[in-house]
Amino acid sequence: MGGSEFYRPATLLSNRHSAGRTFHVIVDELISVASFPVHLSVAMSASGVCATCLLVSGVATPSEVVLYFTLGTMGGVTPDVDAEGSTPLRISFEMLSLLGASLFMFSLGSNLSVLELCLVWLMVFFSLRYGLFHAFHRLTVHRGVFHTIPAAFFCGFLTATIAHRLGGMGALQAWIAGAFVTFGYLVHLILDEIYSINLYGAQMKRSFGTAFKIFAPRSPMASLLLYVALFVFWQFTPDTRTFVATFTSVQFWQHIETRLIPHNGWVRNLRLVDTQKQ
Repeated sequence: MGGSEFYRPATLLSNRHSAGRTFHVIVDELISVASFPVHLSVAMSASGVCATCLLVSGVATPSEVVLYFTLGTMGGVTPDVDAEGSTPLRISFEMLSLLGASLFMFSLGSNLSVLELCLVWLMVFFSLRYGLFHAFHRLTVHRGVFHTIPAAFFCGFLTATIAHRLGGMGALQAWIAGAFVTFGYLVHLILDEIYSINLYGAQMKRSFGTAFKIFAPRSPMASLLLYVALFVFWQFTPDTRTFVATFTSVQFWQHIETRLIPHNGWVRNLRLVDTQKQ
């Protein structure tokens, strides 16, 4: 028997062990960061459940539910606007550029010709899309100030203020809109932390703690400015009394509890069948 044949079992075991380790490494790399589709799917699912609860409780109308669901989903992908080349960043700046250029052009009214208005629109659009985009990219870092808990509440305050003062929504509806944005935002941060756990090695990765935090060590000045902005925007937010009274009332939660599952029809028939089998 040759030497190579004698060591073959040990070699096979070593190859299998290496293959197992390689598989774990590959899987670990695949799940090390929650991708955009993952964040989008989870945000849509979580927002859909919450919006459905508001619908069955009578707090929101079907049209409002669609709005809240959309805002929660948007909040779920917003934190990644600081990632270079990310889908949320590209979409956000394209929408901002289109909206900003159009509003600026409309504000000029009929003082200019159609050709001049189009040239103004193009100038504003490219200034926002590329000039502001470049400045934003230079001033921000991924998992910096946008991956903090205060940023989630800032987006909620901003949404509630805009919905109330510019959108004409009532205080309750405006705060629910802001709450959905904050909720989706926090879901994103928590999901990032979950993906920072090495499931195979039972240990934390270096990225753990970089998402769900109250301060961004790499952006101290931006973090301080964010807290200042929170305080400033709080002064312009709508009154919170109706919002707090609605979601702290016993009747609201009792209504949710009674509507979680149907108490008649097919569910009742299933219970009767189980009782008869026992």
